[in-house]
Amino acid sequence: MKIRRLVAACAALTALGQASPLLAQPGPLEEVIVTASHRLQSLQDVSLSITAVSGNRLTEMGVTQATDLQTVVPGLSVSTQGTNASAFIRGVGSLGTNANASSSIAFAINGVPLTRPSGIGPIFFDLERVEVLKGPQGTLYGTNASGGAINLITKKPAQTFGGSFSVDVGNYDLRRFTGAVDIPFTEELAMRIATQLTRRDGYLEDGYNDQDTNAARVLVRWEPNEKFDAILTGEWSKDESQGVATVPISIYQRMPSDPWAGPSNPILQPPTADVPGIGTRIVDDGFYDNQIRAIGLEMNYEFDFATATFIFGHRDMDNNLKTWTPGFGYPAKETDKATTVELRLAGETDSVDWVAGVFHLKDRQTQWYRVIAYPIQHSMNDMEMDTESHAVFGEVTWSLTDSFRLIAGARYSHDDKGQDGWQYGYRPFNSPVPTQAVSGYGRRTDEEVSWKIGFEYDINENSMIFATVSNGYLAGGFFPSFVYPDNVYDPEELTAWTLASRNQFFNGTLQANFEAFYWDYQDKHERYFGQTTTGSGLLTTNAGSAEIYGIEVDLLWRPTQNDMISFNATWLETEYDEFTYMGFQPNDPTLSGSWTQCRTGPVSDVPSTPAPDSQQLIDCSGMPLVRSPEWSGNLTYQHIFNLQNGFDLVFQTTAQFSSDYYLSPDFMRSAIQDDYVTWDASLTLQKESWYMTVWGRNLTEEDIYTGGARYPFASALANGGDPSLFYSDIRPPRTYGVSFGMNF
Repeated sequence: MKIRRLVAACAALTALGQASPLLAQPGPLEEVIVTASHRLQSLQDVSLSITAVSGNRLTEMGVTQATDLQTVVPGLSVSTQGTNASAFIRGVGSLGTNANASSSIAFAINGVPLTRPSGIGPIFFDLERVEVLKGPQGTLYGTNASGGAINLITKKPAQTFGGSFSVDVGNYDLRRFTGAVDIPFTEELAMRIATQLTRRDGYLEDGYNDQDTNAARVLVRWEPNEKFDAILTGEWSKDESQGVATVPISIYQRMPSDPWAGPSNPILQPPTADVPGIGTRIVDDGFYDNQIRAIGLEMNYEFDFATATFIFGHRDMDNNLKTWTPGFGYPAKETDKATTVELRLAGETDSVDWVAGVFHLKDRQTQWYRVIAYPIQHSMNDMEMDTESHAVFGEVTWSLTDSFRLIAGARYSHDDKGQDGWQYGYRPFNSPVPTQAVSGYGRRTDEEVSWKIGFEYDINENSMIFATVSNGYLAGGFFPSFVYPDNVYDPEELTAWTLASRNQFFNGTLQANFEAFYWDYQDKHERYFGQTTTGSGLLTTNAGSAEIYGIEVDLLWRPTQNDMISFNATWLETEYDEFTYMGFQPNDPTLSGSWTQCRTGPVSDVPSTPAPDSQQLIDCSGMPLVRSPEWSGNLTYQHIFNLQNGFDLVFQTTAQFSSDYYLSPDFMRSAIQDDYVTWDASLTLQKESWYMTVWGRNLTEEDIYTGGARYPFASALANGGDPSLFYSDIRPPRTYGVSFGMNF
């Protein structure tokens, strides 16, 4: 272990305070309050690796979906496969490409976990803030937080009538309306209604990567007395976009000069598309039909010794789509009904702060999809899955002196998972009737105790250091195409050592936070294309061990009343100590080892019909983790020009930078994102309750790829194929527009 590499510092605030043009105020830095530890704390006092971003900052940067969040949170990478969000923090994450996948990064809204990668939806509106916790959160957040947690906190109803609205228009025919209104009924009862409607043409020339979403949220707050309050929340969202598409990358083929050309471009077709009569060509007929309905209830009661909190949540999702993101046709249907209940107590004395609770999850899913890749493969999956999780947890902070505190916490988790159904293979591949069936049955139980220990020490009134050791785990699960028990993978576990410091200088105008970390990763879940009973498929394995370590620096400085500078940078080193798997490829010796930079073993045949396939031992030990650039961060500068008659003109620019990194555990030469620097800028005219902003994003028009997978049905160059073919998500090109907003 490289614990000696740990140096002082801690992850901190990258949002520019209340960064909305309407709220940009001169003076010392404002205190940011977070609830990541299940109690109200100043961001400068919490002993967590955390980035807090205000809802106004999210609005400024155009964050309306999960993939946009990576533009404002350093160290975070989010891509999309179909409607499934795949999040990575410091190289830790999961390729959540279908309903079998579970994420190492836990999403939650108002304390309610979002259990499925496809169940997030267009919910990034009317937010008070987003809290991104980096590293294992096994004590307070449980099973699905081995790599971190992303908490969305919505705005709450106010006791006075009022509201706000904004309108955004821009290139790619962007039209977005966001509005919210507070309606007080009595002194004890109030309601908030918020909505966002977005229409935007696709960033890709064939219409993909568009946005056609509607979402609404209603919150009712009841406070009959000083001891009790309750908030009832209802949510609804619908996504009817053409959908996300991946773009091909190759080191052998000539690619278009426009990286956003779109996968249905005639010259970008996969090798199988040219087979006369039955070759599968990528076309622009993709679609989403994703609808989410949710209800939540939070109740708090102040006892003399503690505060009791009860949180209930139920999310119901229907997802119907067709996507070409893997490089072949993938129509799919998924339903999910998830119910969670959490009950906890939190209290404090002169020397002890504590929280304890219980948690229950019940999740029921159905999954149907087809793999349409004529003439190589045609298969269908039809599964039902269920998950039940129970947990008991607690955490305590004990003040030994006025300046020194000990931290200890633990969580016991019990997870039951099961699936049943069938996977069907079609031979010949264009036959309408399946000729082969494989049982998808599987059941497993995982039990784990996650823990955390550490200390906090106040150097003085404005500086503190803390050190923690914590761990978390992600339960095991199943993948299709093999008969139980060969369709099972085990839990993964991550243990993190953190040494950090938080500081404020010069009368609170400079905030300087530092963090050093070392993470020990065991049995990491990795997904790869491998040989299956019905052809090939996306399988999951435990990759053995890996290590992650680095340093993060976070600075926020207000040198004058009208200037603000924010800087965040992360240095990161990652390495698989052990990672081997059997990769799938067509049986052609000229292809052996040519599609990966990992070490390769001999090719072995796997009998199949109508032609033999092959597999090969791939050894990626010693390679870095995916989506883990050595250097990354951002720099923001803001200046306020005070004009006459009460007008202000606010200029802001942000640079985001990253060194190169691998996009997937295939470690192909074509699947490397080069280093980049991209710039955003805005100019805002504001007065009292209204503002108008002219903005531009990715002004340097960098083609930034965020993740994907190799095309599994490649063939050797000698046969007209392309063993380097990789399909990747890509972030938007240059965008620009005008926004107008008003509070009333």
